[in-house]
Amino acid sequence: MSIEKKINSIKSEIERLENELQELEKENVHFYTLVMYSHDDMLRNYFQISDKAISEAETKRIIQDEYWHYADIYRIGYVLISKETNRKIGDLVALRLIKRNINRCRKQINSFCDLDGLDIFEQQLDKTVEKLNWEINAVVDISDVTFVDFDD
Repeated sequence: MSIEKKINSIKSEIERLENELQELEKENVHFYTLVMYSHDDMLRNYFQISDKAISEAETKRIIQDEYWHYADIYRIGYVLISKETNRKIGDLVALRLIKRNINRCRKQINSFCDLDGLDIFEQQLDKTVEKLNWEINAVVDISDVTFVDFDD
């Protein structure tokens, strides 16, 4: 067998194994959450990586591609979670976005009118965010978090 045939044979075997690995990763899917800890461990943020089950390899790739610029500020990792916890994290992220948008609107409108009625809504929103944070903190243990190395 010539060297060229051996090279082609090895290349096709590598391609076959890569395809097999991708198929196995598709079967071995779970829900993961992105966890960002401040370096002093005082602040913990959770983010939904995907609204559907994905592989651990895909989770790592998404984190390394999308969150590397936070690595100086936070320790970033991921942890396996239940479908219910994943839904709660999605809700938490949406509520935080609503809160941020309310604050932006308040700054823009405040000089034009009184927004006292919004205070009650914001208090309820704060309580809901706090409750969701508490529920998520209760099920996510820092010892289960796989921290991502961004030096690769």
